[in-house]
Amino acid sequence: MQKLAVRPAARAPAEPAFGASLARDAGAAGKYFTAVEALLQSHRAEQRQAEAMALKASARAVKERFFRRHAAAIYDEITGQGARTLRASELLAAASERYPALLPSRALDSYSAT
Repeated sequence: MQKLAVRPAARAPAEPAFGASLARDAGAAGKYFTAVEALLQSHRAEQRQAEAMALKASARAVKERFFRRHAAAIYDEITGQGARTLRASELLAAASERYPALLPSRALDSYSAT
């Protein structure tokens, strides 16, 4: 009887708990998304599709929680407490430059449903 070596599935990184300042939560979220992307890249060839989809869904949920908590602070930061008027596209572009790990850039969002 042959035994096959099986590598255990890599564990998903722990989701960050938000509740601190925008800067601290953005740092924690950035580390989380970096770990998620590394996990997706390192195991892409062998990772089962269901695991990858679950990891991407978790990442999207973390992004949503982050923005629900900090949307007003991000808006204030980008607009100088509302002193600068921006179109929606300009606001999104400025926010994605400021928080590249949290918002999609002009390039395709790696967590989009595929």
